[in-house]
Amino acid sequence: MAKRAHGEGTVYKDSQRGGWVAQASAGTDPLSGKRRRVKVRAKTKGEALRRLSDRMSKLDHGRFGSLLDAWIARGMPGQKPKSGRTKKTLNHLIGTHIVPTFDNFATSAITVELVEEFLEGKADDGLSRATLVKLRGILSQVFAYAVARKHVDWNPASLAVLPHTKPPKEGRALTQSELDSLLAVCENLDPDCDGERLGAWVHVTATLGLRPGEANALEWDRVDFDAGTIVIARSLDPGPPPTLKSTKTKETRTLEAPERTLGVLRDHRKRQAEERLMMGDRWPMKWGKLVFVSEAGTPLQAGSLRKWIQRVADTAGIEGSVTPYDMRHTAASLLAARGVPPLLLAQLLGHKDARVLSRYYMHDVTPTISTAVTGWE
Repeated sequence: MAKRAHGEGTVYKDSQRGGWVAQASAGTDPLSGKRRRVKVRAKTKGEALRRLSDRMSKLDHGRFGSLLDAWIARGMPGQKPKSGRTKKTLNHLIGTHIVPTFDNFATSAITVELVEEFLEGKADDGLSRATLVKLRGILSQVFAYAVARKHVDWNPASLAVLPHTKPPKEGRALTQSELDSLLAVCENLDPDCDGERLGAWVHVTATLGLRPGEANALEWDRVDFDAGTIVIARSLDPGPPPTLKSTKTKETRTLEAPERTLGVLRDHRKRQAEERLMMGDRWPMKWGKLVFVSEAGTPLQAGSLRKWIQRVADTAGIEGSVTPYDMRHTAASLLAARGVPPLLLAQLLGHKDARVLSRYYMHDVTPTISTAVTGWE
């Protein structure tokens, strides 16, 4: 029996059946845990080696990790155009969950049951249903890519059933008393410590129910003090780099702002003008139209904003966690409690379906709901 170099397997002449046999190790079967070997026969030694090389090459190309790499290199076919932040999330899901589990599997060895077992394990680890949907979607798109190129015959991920998961954690809505306390603290903070700047952000989002990205993208030419309206047309993708994009629903909406909110914005604009004057040429003109910026004139960072709001909430004596997105939940719930019709509230928040409100945004913040008063005025 003639031996080959390390990693190339062995080749020998079959004295009983005739011809030549070439064989090589193909690693461990991920399903059974047993070692796998590839064996081929041919009339000549050279032909046996060529056949073995072809089989080993196909086996490597059939590895799911190689297929995943090809799908990513082609721009993730099947995925809709994504923002930088969403791409970062996809890469995190792939690197943290999919690669460690499926990288060395033969693509043809992955079954519906295997995908479901993977999803059940992730559910047991505490991942949300939304995250499980994303993971299944990524696997399904990779398999669809393989099916279209005839690498495999079917898409097992598309048939996998999602396991039961714990109900999603509800967002928090502040009570009217808690909101009043929060706004009072915002209005009395030292302006030099971001108090006035970010206090205005809290006031606008808690009264108009803006998404944090919409508030961060708001520009001064969208605020009409004479008409008392604010146009929501864009959202800020924090990146990096930060970029302005269309809103989540791709639509623009015009909101009538309460006079108190307009007053806060007037004071905020005056303060911002003073900051710009002090910074002079150091103020970045690229973001010169933004209503809410950092002390350096750059877009607000989600992490810094979240920490600041929690710090102010603690100062206001509000127990528990308070996030930027909770301002949106607060606006929806308090306005609903004041009798604002669901359809009108959905338009205010930029939702096409009013049913989403009761599912995700409207929380019971008062013992009774009065329909006699609408809005904030």
